Amino acid sequence: MKIKIQIYIFFLIAISCINYNLTFEKHEMGGKKFYLGRSKTVSFQKDISEVLHRNLYAIDEYYHSNKESKIISIWKVNYIEQEDSTTIEYKTRLKIIGLIDNKTYSKTNSFEYECYLEIENYTYSNNTYIEEYNSTFIEDETYLIKKELRKVITKND
Repeated sequence: MKIKIQIYIFFLIAISCINYNLTFEKHEMGGKKFYLGRSKTVSFQKDISEVLHRNLYAIDEYYHSNKESKIISIWKVNYIEQEDSTTIEYKTRLKIIGLIDNKTYSKTNSFEYECYLEIENYTYSNNTYIEEYNSTFIEDETYLIKKELRKVITKND
């Protein structure tokens, strides 16, 4: 009985130590989160910042911790005119998250990141912002950003 309790306690402790940030899968995850590839720390910030600037996303914040690095853009606002001459306002923010892979540490190249793109997109409707990921505009915007980010990340492999 005493051994069963000890095993149970050990199991609970082990479960509580799991890093849930690492639960991203290596495929597209519901329209808002995407796997990009692996990047080295020496190029992560520079290459991703260049892609964001080329696509008119200004950087709002760089965040670094012992587990991850993030690059977060400011909100980019787009006004799209529809066929019926109505204008739709979209605001989009990008977060690029690099989760540190501790197994890749070396004295010359530091670490590698598992890189993910998180998109936040809203459209203005009826005097409020509503989350929107199914419009042609955001699908095209997402496709282009993912493609370019994956290209610069994988060139450094």
